[in-house]
Amino acid sequence: MNRFSSTILIILSLILFSCGGGDTFHVIGEVENLGTQNLRVIYRADGKLRQGVATAVDGKFSFEGSSRDETMLHIFTNQYLPIGVIFIRNGETVEARFDRDDPFKLSVKGNSSSADLATFLSRNAATLASSDAVGINALVEKYVASNPSRLSSTYLLTNFYRTEGNERRADSILRLIDQKARPSVFVQGWLSQFPALPDSVASARTLSLISPADSLVIVSLTDTLPTLFAFSDRVSPSPLAAVADDSTLISRIRLIEISVSPDTAAWKASVRNLSGSAALPRHYWLPAAVASPALRHFSPAAIPFYVLTDTAGSVIYRADSLSVDHLNRLIR
Repeated sequence: MNRFSSTILIILSLILFSCGGGDTFHVIGEVENLGTQNLRVIYRADGKLRQGVATAVDGKFSFEGSSRDETMLHIFTNQYLPIGVIFIRNGETVEARFDRDDPFKLSVKGNSSSADLATFLSRNAATLASSDAVGINALVEKYVASNPSRLSSTYLLTNFYRTEGNERRADSILRLIDQKARPSVFVQGWLSQFPALPDSVASARTLSLISPADSLVIVSLTDTLPTLFAFSDRVSPSPLAAVADDSTLISRIRLIEISVSPDTAAWKASVRNLSGSAALPRHYWLPAAVASPALRHFSPAAIPFYVLTDTAGSVIYRADSLSVDHLNRLIR
């Protein structure tokens, strides 16, 4: 079939698909440097792994499938060499251009997550194709922070983020992504490479801590509000000061700062002198400091460290840093 005939075929497919209903999705694509061959298409829909074949003629192909929720559509050559990924759901027609020899040369229309991913890959091709783990991770973290509701964030994190030595950081970045944008079927295999981290602190029920008045205080690990635990060895400033100063947050969250500083005298003096909004977090000192067995329920990777739990004690987020914007999204 010559190029003119194959182009006519694609145009006819577009016309046909535009008349379809909302029970299917459609992909109209072209792969440069491909030629004519069958493409393998794999995606998950309605809890099942689905596979299909799209015949490419002079690199041009079309594919029809069905997924009620947005899914990742993986496209491979007939020999299962990766071509690209599209995000798509029923009712959408996505137009995509790939290059068999360059995975970062692509453009997509018809789905905003797919279009954003294509732009990101194209603009950052040099870094993503390099061995610069720090640079790659910084790019992925920035994208995830800006796009927490996109399935493309999950794709970039699980396919590009360099996790070696950054396992707990990777877990924290994943928790920035909205639950609907990180379905378990897309992340469970990726998470299996990490050491097991506690998903809840509720099993411990309480923590025995020391108050600034030098009295023993039993703190419940569940509450009617979400709780942000901040572990720090600094006596000043409070790592929770920015959160405490945010009027939109303070009524919706319980703030507990736990010092693991060995200098208890300096810690007591610093918290007794706090005034104003900075006094809003509840300040405590943890006996035995970093050697305390109580820390195993929070599994801090560093100090300072933050653990956000819901009202039942389930861990929503854990990381060595936290912004007010992220916190507002996590508990909205």
